[in-house]
Amino acid sequence: MMESWAIILILSVIAIVFVLIIPKILLMISHLISLIGLYHKLIPTTVGEKTEPFWTKYFSVFACYTFLTLPFFLGYILLLMSTFRELSIQSLTMIALTFTLITLVVMRIITNPTKKFFKPGLLLYVNERNPAKLKKKKRGIIENHKERMMSFFFAFISTAFILLIIWGLVGLYQFIQSPQTSQIPIDSSLILFFFEVLLFYIVMLLIFTLVGELILKELTPCVQYPTERDGKSITFFCEKN
Repeated sequence: MMESWAIILILSVIAIVFVLIIPKILLMISHLISLIGLYHKLIPTTVGEKTEPFWTKYFSVFACYTFLTLPFFLGYILLLMSTFRELSIQSLTMIALTFTLITLVVMRIITNPTKKFFKPGLLLYVNERNPAKLKKKKRGIIENHKERMMSFFFAFISTAFILLIIWGLVGLYQFIQSPQTSQIPIDSSLILFFFEVLLFYIVMLLIFTLVGELILKELTPCVQYPTERDGKSITFFCEKN
């Protein structure tokens, strides 16, 4: 009787999570990754064009990084736990946060190919004499590259996120089958460790965000978008290989 009740409860939770919660979370993650792949203009290319100040851009990117930290962190935790079972929770946390920091900045740079560096190799092999067609082909290569990179990072997060939910539901089922009545001891040193790591991560995220934005500012992203929503003045800078 207990087992039947547990199965019904688990199935109900699965239905609620997968129908009501997961689609909204995945849509939000997809939106945030898309924002990371957008680089708004710092310098106007037409008279009277609105641009995005550097520090406004910086804090906007930092906000996206902050929201994406948890999905990436959980994804790396799941990957590390399934691969290196002997690692302590402290080691898992530090390694996962380190990879999360690096991944966020790499995602920002690699989804915004630049004029001087970090651009798709296919641009070197475009053979077209007509300037308009050449620009269109190069623009298409850049857009396809951006889409592939954003899809890659989204696939990593979404797969890890769904696996984590399944793992949690299995744990819930096992708990219902054999509940633990004893209290779990709380280690004060572990709480202090997580608090210190959180402060350290915030500081490092501020630094990594600044470094990433300074790199993009210096190298000039190939495709830059206007701050307005009409999209009429998207600028393409990769005119030459």
